[in-house]
Amino acid sequence: MAEFQGIYFNEIPMPDFVRVKAINHSILPTISQNTITVDGKAGSYDFGNTIGTREIEVDIAIIASEPNALPFLLEELADWLYYEEEKELILGDNPNRFYKAKFTGESNIKESFLVGEGTLTFTCSDPYIYGLDREFLIPETYTGDILELTNTGRSETYPQLSFEMTQDVTNFTVVAGDDFIDLGTPFGVDDDTNNKVDAGGWVLKDYLKSLNGWTVPASQPNGIITGAMEVYGNVEVRQSGLDYGTGSAWHGASIVKPLAQAVTDFEAQYTFRIDTDASVKFAGKVVPKGNILMRTGASTKYRNKGVVVKGKTYNVLKRASNGWLKLENGYYIQGSKSLVDFQPETYKVDKMGRNQFMLNDSNGFPLFVASVRDATAKARTLTAEVKLINGSKNKVILNKAIPSKHNNLDGYWVVKRSKNVWQVSLYDDDEKGGYTRILYAKWADTSETYKRAVSQAQIGVMAYKTNTATYMACKDIRVKSLDKQIKSTDIPLILRAGDTLDIDNETGAILKNGQPFYEYLNPASTFIKLRSGESGIVVSPYDAFVNGSISYTERTL
Repeated sequence: MAEFQGIYFNEIPMPDFVRVKAINHSILPTISQNTITVDGKAGSYDFGNTIGTREIEVDIAIIASEPNALPFLLEELADWLYYEEEKELILGDNPNRFYKAKFTGESNIKESFLVGEGTLTFTCSDPYIYGLDREFLIPETYTGDILELTNTGRSETYPQLSFEMTQDVTNFTVVAGDDFIDLGTPFGVDDDTNNKVDAGGWVLKDYLKSLNGWTVPASQPNGIITGAMEVYGNVEVRQSGLDYGTGSAWHGASIVKPLAQAVTDFEAQYTFRIDTDASVKFAGKVVPKGNILMRTGASTKYRNKGVVVKGKTYNVLKRASNGWLKLENGYYIQGSKSLVDFQPETYKVDKMGRNQFMLNDSNGFPLFVASVRDATAKARTLTAEVKLINGSKNKVILNKAIPSKHNNLDGYWVVKRSKNVWQVSLYDDDEKGGYTRILYAKWADTSETYKRAVSQAQIGVMAYKTNTATYMACKDIRVKSLDKQIKSTDIPLILRAGDTLDIDNETGAILKNGQPFYEYLNPASTFIKLRSGESGIVVSPYDAFVNGSISYTERTL
């Protein structure tokens, strides 16, 4: 018989003053039959089943160690139980499986001096029991044969697929039995290679892991140039040594790089960080009190990515809005005091900073400046601004305060100009393993004042006077030409070398480089299911990607 290892809710153990007397739950969730009766026919037609919710009841006893302590223990138990969203519930007789549950119903406890007794009811609106997380890494030697997968759960599950492209392709397909995801149009041997076109080839794609090709510009908007840039940790560019030098106003380093060619219509993406809490890269350090699961997002509903080890020190990039901690490796752990000791960086209220990027014309004059700044020494307040510039003329098309929950912003700008229509978007880490758009603006340049071609990309970070600088970094910059228009006879290149493609078959999300990507989805596509037992997946073209992975969580009714 398996040893009972306690109950965990949201990965937090049940308080040790609670004793579990019994666990009551059904073999299956509620099942109702779908039928239709027809006049003149005996009986009815069977149209399958509807799977309902599942309830789990836990009979408990609460043992107080001294008189009058029971009310305080009940408050602690209430804190452990109450959440507005479903959380992971692990029953100690099978620690490798969990439910997605929420405490519901009445919470009456019968008190008798040092002992309280009652029943806790958990409702699972998602009736499945979740089991093993599996990840299949597609080998680099893959030649298009069937990738064999095993689902030991008794119900179907929906995999997450991830690929990093090494070639430009017009079509990408994943097939699993009768299910398939089909993007784009296959390019056949009889097709004319001149018809293989890209509506926007990259004129700059730089992951900022080196400063090759970058130089120091003559000036930067909004301030003066002081100090230099450095590559830090092979993942980002920042002010060298975090020494911004001195200045009477905004001052800091800036770098510029030419585009492969001048472009008129374009889409630019700039990934960056500005952290109002931190003046160094890390917002603090954390030491787990026990081994804790890491997750791809800030909740137990996201995938497990290993564990942090009890007693070891880890660097923390940011604290999520719900208290979870984002580690240096990009994964999250819970920040509850019962689970970890977190030491934040000492906060200074005078921190200020400005992180900005721009596209310049051939003379080095900016066409636009997109910036996020903390310009207030007495508050943690970020402001986003996009300004168009033509000599003495300028037009601010976005100037908004960023919601306070995004004060430690780790995201990206998208600035697009197409046929004199400007669109700008600002995204932030959504704490779910992706990004969410937090600001958007659209403006039509009907007078064509700001239509100059661009030839350079420039980025910069700045501090203000003698104030402590917020932590700022530049992570990635890409500029894509939109000058070429696709004709009906053309076959578009839908994915380029260096692009990442992520497909979540459970939610239906298809992302290219972290952004929604449905433009070239074959409407006949069906999202992929892995049925119980053995399954096979085929990916085409098989030689167009690396770092392919298929991950899924097994589940059972």
